[in-house]
Amino acid sequence: MIDFVRIRFDNARNLEEVISNPNAFKEFYTQYEVHSQHVLYPKRVKFRNLDVVVTKESAYLKNSLHKYYNLKYDGSDHNSNDFTFSMLCEVVEEILSKSDEFGFGVITQLEIGFNIDTKLPAEEIIRSAIFLYKEKAYTANENFNGNGELLLFKSTNYLIKIYDKAKQYSIAANKLRFELKYTERAELKKLRINHLSDLVDKKKIRLLCKNLLIKLDDFLIIDAFDSVGTIPEKDKDSLRKYSSDRFWRSFGQKRGLVGLSRQAKGNHKKRLKVLVDKHELSKTKTLIKDGVIKKYVYLMNN
Repeated sequence: MIDFVRIRFDNARNLEEVISNPNAFKEFYTQYEVHSQHVLYPKRVKFRNLDVVVTKESAYLKNSLHKYYNLKYDGSDHNSNDFTFSMLCEVVEEILSKSDEFGFGVITQLEIGFNIDTKLPAEEIIRSAIFLYKEKAYTANENFNGNGELLLFKSTNYLIKIYDKAKQYSIAANKLRFELKYTERAELKKLRINHLSDLVDKKKIRLLCKNLLIKLDDFLIIDAFDSVGTIPEKDKDSLRKYSSDRFWRSFGQKRGLVGLSRQAKGNHKKRLKVLVDKHELSKTKTLIKDGVIKKYVYLMNN
């Protein structure tokens, strides 16, 4: 569920004092200028996988809370298993126990994601059913040298990744990962996610999940239709057209006809919905959405 986090600390000197304490951190790294014997920035510590870095002007903590938990209990640097709410609470409590100062930092980046069990291999779903996000194509498509398919969709304050979690870690089961990463403060602020303590507030985690589902709804995910004999060729042509970002981009290029363009676009979106409903092509999207909700309920209750 909650995974990567980046936290900014406005009072760098306070955090510098914290990480310099040998009773709290066994290893403390910095740079040293030999001739002048000056200790230079950045100064840093690492506990498990978490990096804490102090520069002259700022300080931050970053990395995966999920991997932190796994490293603590079995020494493995992965996030392929389930990371429950109680596990998250344990990690947050342990970080805050190092120093109260960690509780004052502001979360600037945050990742929430779900590993969903699927009948089909995740890469097959990604290649055949996931087309557009808000009528835009993916920003990147990677296959990690045969170790799993990944689609990346970038937006202003966040990015969304959909990828094959099973193949990434050579897991026998089929697992699709749907992941939302907030890359700026703007949306986190709206969701009232400010400090580490907010991550152990169930109401705020619910808001994060709700926002993820809203973004999932904005995806054009259509079941494979090319080989379905019962769908007329005319409807297939329309579905192919609607699955292309080039078609939707054309509406933004009609200068002087903004109102008409917006109305025409709305009519085409309605037509697309009619086609998807008529030929029952929303099973994959329903599977993903139901999988997210089911996994959310499980993780929050364990």
